[in-house]
Amino acid sequence: MELKLVKKDFADCFLNIAGKAVDIISIKANKDGLYAVCNKPDTSIILLAKYSYALDLQEEVSLNIGDVKKLLRVLDCIEDETITFTVNSNHLLYKSNKIQFKYHFLDDSIVPKVTLKKEKIEALDNDTFFDIDAKKLQEILKASSFTTDSNKTLARRCHS
Repeated sequence: MELKLVKKDFADCFLNIAGKAVDIISIKANKDGLYAVCNKPDTSIILLAKYSYALDLQEEVSLNIGDVKKLLRVLDCIEDETITFTVNSNHLLYKSNKIQFKYHFLDDSIVPKVTLKKEKIEALDNDTFFDIDAKKLQEILKASSFTTDSNKTLARRCHS
């Protein structure tokens, strides 16, 4: 399967945001694009990240990323604005004239199980919407371990 993405959107607006919440992430690819449900072990942060992009897939595929920050560092080395990955059963492959890498996926049994399903988060009634830039979200995530459950807010980030 080939996955053609806008580097800035994928790296900065999807992967980087999800990587602020967790180090290991299971990205799901389906006909509607990519999504990931992430939560910290103590459930202080639960995040649904989406990257809307039509894919020619018949069934959902899992891309289990073992170190989000390491993948982001590799993506920083790519100069092109659009990146095309070849997704194989156990790795992600990128080739260009200047750089080539293969990022191996983790086995499903190693990736921490997410406590909430995407559909359950999407079913929540949201009557308040706001935009948070990446820097402010990072500050919120850092402070989340100091708040009580009654002071937490569920935020859903969708990227189109």
